[in-house]
Amino acid sequence: MSRTAILSDVNGNLEALSAVLRDMEEQEVSDLLFLGDAIGYGADPTACLSLLRERARVLLRGRFESLLFAHREEELNPSVRDMAVFTLRAVQACSDHWNWLRERPLSHSGDGVMAVHGDPRRPGHEGLFLEQLRFRPGTKTEIFSLFERLLFVGDNHCPWVLTEENVAYTAKEVEHQYSLRGSGKVIVSVGSVGQPRDGDPRACYGILSEDAVVWRRIDYDIDRAVAKINSHRALRGHNATRLQEGV
Repeated sequence: MSRTAILSDVNGNLEALSAVLRDMEEQEVSDLLFLGDAIGYGADPTACLSLLRERARVLLRGRFESLLFAHREEELNPSVRDMAVFTLRAVQACSDHWNWLRERPLSHSGDGVMAVHGDPRRPGHEGLFLEQLRFRPGTKTEIFSLFERLLFVGDNHCPWVLTEENVAYTAKEVEHQYSLRGSGKVIVSVGSVGQPRDGDPRACYGILSEDAVVWRRIDYDIDRAVAKINSHRALRGHNATRLQEGV
């Protein structure tokens, strides 16, 4: 049975990405689709890009990455400017990474499955959040009209699924597995590898098979990732503590 690992939001967290790639090997999953934001917030943007370039069949450009291409340093939000400039300069120092990342697509479709980083109406510019969909019927209807069967999204850093009938589940509520047998259209959020924000600090990613989506939660060396972030003045603080709390 063909299975595909779907990852998003590594955010420069090499320890989390390495642990997820090891778990993929143990699960005997070799096909990898990456939804974007390999970089940002973490201490190892170029190392994460290198690993993903080696392993991913499809790699999309994320919202943070699109922001770096769209703005000059002085135009960046002051609250994230130091972190963004650190990341920007690290990636620009490797011109091959920089040029390659600039050329990444914003979406991918095939066999009834669409994959984007955030909102498929504005890939690379807007996030897509569960509450936004559930309580804005017009938005939900518009989003569901854009894909045939499955829409995979990242960016919101939380794992969940939403049906066309407006029934929502977190991954935890369905015991980290959602059956696709007999289901209609669904949106699946795969969560975040490098910066989960659902209260569980473990790395998160999804595996798609013919009849189900399974979310995997993976322990990794958070203390090491935090220490590396705190070793850089531009990154330290909230970028480190949120990893320990999963927020």
